Amino acid sequence: MLWLYDLNLWFLGSSVVAVSVAVAWTVCITARRLNWLIRSEDEGPAGLMHQFIGVLYAVALALLVVRVQGSYAQVEQAVVNEASALSNLYRHLDGLEEPGRSRLQKLTRQYLDSVIQVEWPDQRNNKVSEPTWAIIDSLERELARLWPASAHDQALIPELLTESTNLLDRRRERLFVGQQGIGVTLWVVIVLGGIVTVGYACAFEVHSLRTQLAVTGMMAGMFGLMAFLIIAMDHPLWGDVSVTPDALVTARDNINRLAREAR
Repeated sequence: MLWLYDLNLWFLGSSVVAVSVAVAWTVCITARRLNWLIRSEDEGPAGLMHQFIGVLYAVALALLVVRVQGSYAQVEQAVVNEASALSNLYRHLDGLEEPGRSRLQKLTRQYLDSVIQVEWPDQRNNKVSEPTWAIIDSLERELARLWPASAHDQALIPELLTESTNLLDRRRERLFVGQQGIGVTLWVVIVLGGIVTVGYACAFEVHSLRTQLAVTGMMAGMFGLMAFLIIAMDHPLWGDVSVTPDALVTARDNINRLAREAR
């Protein structure tokens, strides 16, 4: 499914809507030609059943949209928290004695640069950035092996370890949740549910074919828009509609400013 996220956003949306409408129109024309139509005397109970199916499907689709948007928001918050943890770690490293301070602050800046310039393009293609992992691993090892050069260092190191653990937690959250999708089973439910809901509407006997095609086309178009929204936001780190590293870029700018002021 990754190939979908390589497509232009407008082309993807238009294609999903167009295919949905084309399928609905094909079902309507086929139902008319084969006379698979609900008789006028049966339209009352048939209409009630269609309303039940429509409401049930609408609720299920709405819950899926909410879930997808929730995952997207969770990744956005994880990025903000990761940027905050990096900024806090860098500022607290300022209290260390040399040479540990310069070495660890340099690794922090390298990690930020790698996340923004290397890892972000990689994760949009569902790839793991080994260089970025190597930098964060080096940072964690350096902190774990850090020997206090003064009483102040001894008091500061536990706080630095807490900040680094928080940073790792936010990083793992971003990477894990950002690559998750709703899965094949739920996609089958979405597609089959849409076919049943719109297909049922095609079985009602409407005098004018143009009117029936217009109504079912609008129904299918709405389904296509909802399906496109789910596709676009399903994997929060994939494609054009993905979480941006803006919070990390801001953190890098602030850290670079602090580094210039310290010279």
